[in-house]
Amino acid sequence: MIKQNIYIILITSLIFISFCLGFYLDENAAGSGGINGDIYHIWRNQETFNNYSLREALNFTAVYDISHYQSSKMPMSYILNKLFNPFSNNVENFRRSVFFISCVAPFFLYLTLNQKYSGSNKYYIALISSFLFLSPYFRNSGYWALEENYGIISVILSYYFFSKLMNGNLNQKNQITQIFLLTLFSSLCIYFDQKLLVIPIICFFSIILSKKTFILKFSTSVFYFIFSIPCFYIIYLWGGVLPVSDATHRNVGEIHWLHIAFSITIIAFYLLPLIFIKEEKIKLSIKDFFKSRFNLLALTIFFFFIIYLIFFNQLVLPSLGGGIAVKITLLLFDNLILQKTFFICLCFFSFLIILIFLQNNLHDFLVIFYFIILSIIITPFFQEYFDPLIILLALTFFKTRLVINFKNVLVILGYYFILLLANNIYYF
Repeated sequence: MIKQNIYIILITSLIFISFCLGFYLDENAAGSGGINGDIYHIWRNQETFNNYSLREALNFTAVYDISHYQSSKMPMSYILNKLFNPFSNNVENFRRSVFFISCVAPFFLYLTLNQKYSGSNKYYIALISSFLFLSPYFRNSGYWALEENYGIISVILSYYFFSKLMNGNLNQKNQITQIFLLTLFSSLCIYFDQKLLVIPIICFFSIILSKKTFILKFSTSVFYFIFSIPCFYIIYLWGGVLPVSDATHRNVGEIHWLHIAFSITIIAFYLLPLIFIKEEKIKLSIKDFFKSRFNLLALTIFFFFIIYLIFFNQLVLPSLGGGIAVKITLLLFDNLILQKTFFICLCFFSFLIILIFLQNNLHDFLVIFYFIILSIIITPFFQEYFDPLIILLALTFFKTRLVINFKNVLVILGYYFILLLANNIYYF
């Protein structure tokens, strides 16, 4: 055991060193980094908030003026950097500060998982928490000061206080404090990334439907209402949930049914290694699988969706975005018919992976369904929207529990390392 713990410390240290080395080498594992990449827009946004009053800067987000603000996110990260980050005075200091903020995310994840998997070896938990450092998109956000990692940290802290509230034996005063912190950080999830609306939804309904006292449920509702007021003001200012410049660019209001297929393949890609490390044993027999009415209904709906894609949708795979299944398909085949056939097969097997992982788990299904439905209004659609979010949710908010041991942790880390290596090769 001592020797194994030494190995864990060594592997964790190497992963952290690789994260630091990637920053030093200006790694671009997601294809959107680089001095002329997303940092150009991010720094311009930050300068707008640095150089103008808060009211003036917010007004710039509500007009089509990309010379001052261009983003799909709410401007909370820029406001916080303006108010509390003394290193947001120039672009390099700003990059370094966001990098150091990103470095603390695995530490918060360790504290969170140590609470959820309290009986597990702390060294294993520390090692699995370091998976964030291998995520190409977490690395990219940390290196080039993107907005996504603020949302990731908020998700982690939300679950920390959520778990403490729901499972801890706290007195009423401490429960009120936990509810305040929970509602604060879960509300911040939306202010950093609108798609993370699912986090306060999970927290709110879990508390309301629990056996907690009326005063705690009432306090939860009040806090969420207070924290939602700035959000409603921003929506009123923009006339929608996206900044005006980005809403115009993304053709908000259009429905993209093909994105359901993209989201299914991406989600399945991240759930695949988790199937083999679940606490609940997987029933792989065909007979047991088709005994489930849930599986039969889901497959029937999916079958009609595939028919729609084949006969009523052009099913043209984009060169920009679409996720790993699209990239693999385009790399392997030039013929349009072969591309469609191969992608449909990948989509079908991906849907089976999701159903096998869920095993009739309604809670986790609703979370996954939320992201699948959300995908139809997002354009263009990139894999980074779900990375590292899906595995992070599987480790925290999912009801499905994983077996945390040395072998299983290495499975997840090895899986992510291969993805990181492939991304670096692809975008080199």
